[in-house]
Amino acid sequence: MIIYFLLFIFCYFFSFVKYSKLIGIFCFFIIALILCFGYMTGSDWRSYELIYYHKLGYNKEPLYLMLNNIFSYLGVNFWVYFIFLKIILLIIFFYSYKELDVPLIFCIMLFIISPGLYLFIDNPMRSLIAYAIFTYSTKYIVSKNFIKYFLCIMIAAGFHLTVIVVAPIYFLYKINIKNWIIIMLFILINIIFISQNTIFNTIKFLIKPFPDISSRIMTYINLSLTNPNLGDFKSNIITIGFFIRILGLIALLYYKNKIIAKFKYGKLVILFSFFYLLLSRITMSFALFSRITIFFEIFYICAIGYILKLLPNQIKLIVSLSIFIYSSLYAYRVITSDFRYVPYTNYLVSIIKNENLSYEERSKYNFIKSPYNIKGTEYLIEY
Repeated sequence: MIIYFLLFIFCYFFSFVKYSKLIGIFCFFIIALILCFGYMTGSDWRSYELIYYHKLGYNKEPLYLMLNNIFSYLGVNFWVYFIFLKIILLIIFFYSYKELDVPLIFCIMLFIISPGLYLFIDNPMRSLIAYAIFTYSTKYIVSKNFIKYFLCIMIAAGFHLTVIVVAPIYFLYKINIKNWIIIMLFILINIIFISQNTIFNTIKFLIKPFPDISSRIMTYINLSLTNPNLGDFKSNIITIGFFIRILGLIALLYYKNKIIAKFKYGKLVILFSFFYLLLSRITMSFALFSRITIFFEIFYICAIGYILKLLPNQIKLIVSLSIFIYSSLYAYRVITSDFRYVPYTNYLVSIIKNENLSYEERSKYNFIKSPYNIKGTEYLIEY
């Protein structure tokens, strides 16, 4: 577990170092070494590896299947292929955050804690690819280039269909939502969607016109009903995070006009941040809904970065330290939620040690070794 917290501390320290290209490359190298080279951690790699070697059928998103088959046909080792993809995707997030003009290393630290650990260590690869492409595509919302945005969305949908749910955000960019409307929506959503059953019924109603997405989401809902203690399916009514989000909403409303005026992507970041805060109630009651809110959470992190840039230096230090401490505590809760993160193993270390573990040995490793494994979740493998 210590490896994760050393990474957080590393990022926090370098967030105070004046940024340069050399510093950026060095930080990227260290972050990639830990995030991208995870080995027996996570869950989804089991089914992805079977698909890669054609031991498990797969006929869903066509672009992922094509990419998978190209590398497999060329005889590239599965882990080399997976690590290569993760490095490319991490580059996209670095590039996107730099383009958004945020305090880069600090925001990357927040990204790693949530949602980066989930995306790169647990590693739902197809979702990760879709998030990266969507994040990159949002520059075309601001430049009003619908054709390029649409092409990016279609490519992302070829890896994971959930991107279609958030794609219409393009048409909401011009809307100037009043503060009182945001406040009322926040209150109403937190009252209406406090019940998990209400969320399930609403989701079922909304997804009826989309049969492909519908069948997949229904699978997740059924899993949540039978496995309520698994991290992805936990339901919470009130948490510390809920009150933190209220503070976040207040800060965003206060700094909204300043952010829009000062930063090129300010309006986009504000809009996406409000969506994240509004939808976070659903995530609290149905944790797996975070697969939707992550599209917006990536930009909520940018809003935090923008606010820090607007604060006086003395206050900035106190606020950044407070955020770091809270984020680390949140990360501890995520890391210890189930088997996926501890023990941490690294592919390079395995190569150096000349380990040659079979698929079965690797597949069972974290289930057996993790002190946080929840009995009965060993076979919840998604594909």
